[in-house]
Amino acid sequence: MKKTALALIALSFAACDPGTVAETATVITKMEEEASKPQRKSPPPPPPSTAKSGLVTQVNPETKVKNEINYKDGLKDGESRSYYPSGALWKKTNYQQGNLHGLAQIFYEDGTLKREANYKDDQRDGAYTEFFKSGNPKFETSFKKGLPQINYIERNYRGEEIKLPEIVHTTSKKRAGGKLNIRLTFKLEGVKLGRGSRVSFYVLPKGTAWSDLSMDDIHNYMLSSGEDEYSAFAELSLEPDYYLELEGTIVAVFTHHSDISVAVSEPLDLRFNNVSGPAPTEGLDLGHE
Repeated sequence: MKKTALALIALSFAACDPGTVAETATVITKMEEEASKPQRKSPPPPPPSTAKSGLVTQVNPETKVKNEINYKDGLKDGESRSYYPSGALWKKTNYQQGNLHGLAQIFYEDGTLKREANYKDDQRDGAYTEFFKSGNPKFETSFKKGLPQINYIERNYRGEEIKLPEIVHTTSKKRAGGKLNIRLTFKLEGVKLGRGSRVSFYVLPKGTAWSDLSMDDIHNYMLSSGEDEYSAFAELSLEPDYYLELEGTIVAVFTHHSDISVAVSEPLDLRFNNVSGPAPTEGLDLGHE
């Protein structure tokens, strides 16, 4: 019997007139759209003689939102604030040399915290939390250099945790010319994606930690997209008298309904053999010869 030399990363897998109500709804909708957009970096600073420094106040003529932005040498630097048309604080963000850096918060108009996130060098880094108007936590996750970390907590208005989606897999096998061809299909169940969204799947070899990877690293472990937006697959081929043991972690990343990327995972422990007689008691760790 022989060990296969397959490596993981080589796999392809109130009462007011109706007009006021309509105007207010339009303003709030536009504010929410603005809040959900990725924060843009400040443009390159102008020459020193014309570069803005200090507090700059701006009012959006459409939404009536007032922004107070601190600049240093033409770049956003320090705390910036935005206010509802009513004058109530809407959001606070912190910048360092034009990049989001530090705590960013958004508030309900009554002053209750709606959500907060931590940033480092313009990427989410650290805890991310959303709150109900009651002030109770609604959704919690975390990031590391922009990469969503494994698992998250979502609660209903009663404070009860909502079950996380699960990764399931199916295996199909076919023999051809002595070879054993294997197709692994992974699917995320228990979640409803928004239009245009897709789950991305990654298989990590045993000993590789998701938290140690960067946004660039994870592409090395990505599986091919499946037949629908919830699935992905990998294909293997074993020569006669070869066996394979796959150990590692399968990770699924998708966009949560709050437009935040989240990740869930399951351990991976699969064994395949194309040998005559009993299967070997010792196999091959995923990604190792």
